[in-house]
Amino acid sequence: MMIKVISYIYMPLFLLKRFVFGSKIYSAIVINCYKLLGANIDDKVTFQYGALLSGCKNITIKNGTFIGRGVSITAYKEKVIIGSNCLIAADVKIISRSHNYMKMYNNVPILEQGYSHKEVLVGNNV
Repeated sequence: MMIKVISYIYMPLFLLKRFVFGSKIYSAIVINCYKLLGANIDDKVTFQYGALLSGCKNITIKNGTFIGRGVSITAYKEKVIIGSNCLIAADVKIISRSHNYMKMYNNVPILEQGYSHKEVLVGNNV
């Protein structure tokens, strides 16, 4: 009985992973969700499974760009703009913020030194 229940749950997930994740269907679903959250994503952009966008209103991705598995793009206060025809490999992190860093002789822990925000621009055909 338990094996039947597991197979009823596992088989649809296996089929979903096999035929949808990494496909154009999956990519279209993900892109439309991010567009609803405010991201500016052009046509012919491909997202692989596990790619994440945070701060969607400040993110622009142009035509023909491929976003690999596990990529994380985070735009805090400044924009992240990715040009057209870019290939972003798996597990890349693009973040528009960094920790400020002063030498430790000031005895100020890095967590208390604040952040700096800058726009990130990835050009075309990168």
